Amino acid sequence: MTPPSESSLITHLKATHLWMPVERGSQGVRDVRVGQGSAISYPEEGIELLQQHAESSWWIDHRAARAAALLTMEGIVEILDVGAGSGVMGERLAEFGVTTTSVEPHIAGALAIAARGREVFCGSLADVGFPKDSIPAISLFDVIEHLENPTDLLQEAHRVLEPNGRLLLTVPAHSWLFGEEDSFAGHYRRYSKKNLLATIEGAGFAPTYCSHLFACLVPPAFLIRRLPYVLGVRQGDEKMQARLTAGLAPSPFVVKTLRVLLAGEDTLERLVGLPFGLSLIAMFKKQ
Repeated sequence: MTPPSESSLITHLKATHLWMPVERGSQGVRDVRVGQGSAISYPEEGIELLQQHAESSWWIDHRAARAAALLTMEGIVEILDVGAGSGVMGERLAEFGVTTTSVEPHIAGALAIAARGREVFCGSLADVGFPKDSIPAISLFDVIEHLENPTDLLQEAHRVLEPNGRLLLTVPAHSWLFGEEDSFAGHYRRYSKKNLLATIEGAGFAPTYCSHLFACLVPPAFLIRRLPYVLGVRQGDEKMQARLTAGLAPSPFVVKTLRVLLAGEDTLERLVGLPFGLSLIAMFKKQ
C-alpha cells in the first residue's frame, strides 16, 4: 500500500499554528481514539456496504455534485470531512477539484480511506485536537442523525473553524418518513428544515443555504419504508441490508431513469426550490 501523502491542510496547520499531528501508523492511519471514542450509532456493515458499491452509486454521485457546487460557489477547494465513513464522498469531491482530510471514528472506515491514499484521523473531531480557529471548512455528510445529542460535535466544529468558516452538512429529512431502515442505520431522528436550522444555529452558526435532495424518491420511500413501519411490519437486519444493497446498486435502466429524474430536480431546485425530499443539504457560516 502506498502511504497517504500529507494533505495540504495538515501542512498548513503545521506551518501556521505550529501544530503537530499524531504520526501515522503502519497502515497509514493517524489513530487518535481516546477511550471508547465517539459514541456514534453507525454500523460498520454500512461502511462496508458503501465501499462495495461506491463506484456506481447514483446516490453518492448526486449528493457529491450538489455539495461540490455549493463549495465551488464559496471558493472552497479543501474541506475537513468529519464522519467520513469509507471516504467515498472524498473520492467524488476530488473529481470536482475539492480535496479532503478525513476524520472517521470507525477503524474499518479509516483503514479504507488510508488505502485510497488519503489523509485520515481515526477518532472523533474532539480527539484530533485541531487548533482553535484553524479550519476553513468542515463537512458532516449524514452524521449528526447518528448522534443522540450532536451538540458537542457542533460546538467542537465551531471552535476549530476559522472566523466565517463554513459548515456543510446533509441529513435525512422528514420525521414522518422514519422507518425500519433508519433504525437499522442507527438514526436517532430525521430532520425537518426548521429543526435542522434551529439545531445548527443553536451552536453558533448562521445559515447561508438549505434545500432538499431526492424529492422524486419520497413517494416510494413512504410506501416501501414508512407505511409498513407504521403498520408494525418488520423485516429484520438481514433483509434490511439486502434492501439497502439493492437500492445502492439497482439495474442500469433504473439508474439511468433516476439520473434523468435527479437532473430535472436540479433544474427545478434552481428555479423554485424543492419543498420536500429524502435528504436536506445545508451550508452554514460560523458566527
